[in-house]
Amino acid sequence: MAPEWHRLPDLVLLKVLGFLDRRDRVAVSETCVAWGTALNYPSIWRRVEILLDRDLLLCPGDEFAPKEPLAMHLARLFATHMRRLEMVWSRPVNSSYQVYPKVSRGAHAEAGVMFLALLSDRAVQLRELVLTDWVFSYKWGNRNKLLNALTNFLGTQRELEVLRLKNACMSMGETLRLVTAVVNSTEGNLKHLDLRSSFREWHTPHTCASYLETLGRLTGLTRLELDYSALSDGALSVLAETGQGRLSCLHIAIHDTDNRNHVLSDEAWRQLITTCPNIRVHISIVNIAHHEDLSYFLLPSIPLHSFHLFSGSVWDQSRSRNFRGTLQLLLKQYTNTLGEYSSVDLDLNLKNNREMVDDLILELIYKSSHLLNLKYDGVLRNINTLREICHLQLNDTTRKTTLDTLNQDSIPDLPVIGSPDYYESDALYHVTSERVQIN
Repeated sequence: MAPEWHRLPDLVLLKVLGFLDRRDRVAVSETCVAWGTALNYPSIWRRVEILLDRDLLLCPGDEFAPKEPLAMHLARLFATHMRRLEMVWSRPVNSSYQVYPKVSRGAHAEAGVMFLALLSDRAVQLRELVLTDWVFSYKWGNRNKLLNALTNFLGTQRELEVLRLKNACMSMGETLRLVTAVVNSTEGNLKHLDLRSSFREWHTPHTCASYLETLGRLTGLTRLELDYSALSDGALSVLAETGQGRLSCLHIAIHDTDNRNHVLSDEAWRQLITTCPNIRVHISIVNIAHHEDLSYFLLPSIPLHSFHLFSGSVWDQSRSRNFRGTLQLLLKQYTNTLGEYSSVDLDLNLKNNREMVDDLILELIYKSSHLLNLKYDGVLRNINTLREICHLQLNDTTRKTTLDTLNQDSIPDLPVIGSPDYYESDALYHVTSERVQIN
């Protein structure tokens, strides 16, 4: 019996099309009339990703769009359905195998300008715009022309709520020009701004007057994500004045390149908390291992809600990393906030750590009464630590804790699966190679 593709329910068909890229969607739309009609459903075109150096090139012999790139062809048809757009530059790779035809330098940016012009002609109004890995755009040429076109496009986006610059690595002027265009078009109603890794490392904007002025115009902001180098007492003061209780989430990314002499004051944090009492701070620390380097950033007045520490694989071997000191600092300064806020998230990635921290991990779990997720990548010295966590999870019905940890020392002591000891409680130890996961 031949398959009756046209009888597939619409909900199932939409789910299938949602997993396919644009070329596969066009291919399966030729299966039958029903599948061709499903290609017009707005829901499958709400979220679009464009690789600027690949998708906007004309591939000779393309049966679906022989006269223009397929992404451009589909944008002409379905751009009005678009609500989220992600524009990505791929990491340059030197390869003898040429997938796409060679083009002149600057052709990719020219194609990007044409794509943005097409969206403007179709009067597309986005809710979210994501610029990913624009640090690689320097390779292709005509970058300034593309940024000018993007600025003009942002000036037409009256309904934009989310702007994310992921690894853009732009100059301060370029970044502020894009943000200012959004502020002008949305009249300050932008709700979510992500500027992590958007500035070049040697451009520290925290004391720049134009940067502080731009922050002061973000009156509708509820979520802000920044690098530590983009924060200062002046920036916190501006956020306190413009937040007016609306700013509820501040995500700070701290890197090993951040200046240890650039320290925020407790007074500036208290001023922000006074005007935005519901604010929750998320801190991510990357490639900083030593306690004396971390302690500069962890002030007692910060309303900490989640803490992610990725210690990295390279550190100063001449001194101790003192992870116990870092965990003790968390317990000393943030016990109240970690116990007060709901859905607390802790992620401790301690590479090659040999310090005894079992007791501090348990204390963190006990004192963080609303701990939702704990990820610990390190060594647990005692199998009883795992047993105690399991019993705590079993007896506390309000706690939803996930522990995902690599335990080099404790894994050999785990009970054999199927043995009486394995079923001693309802909380089981799930072992896959060297990973122990407790749900």
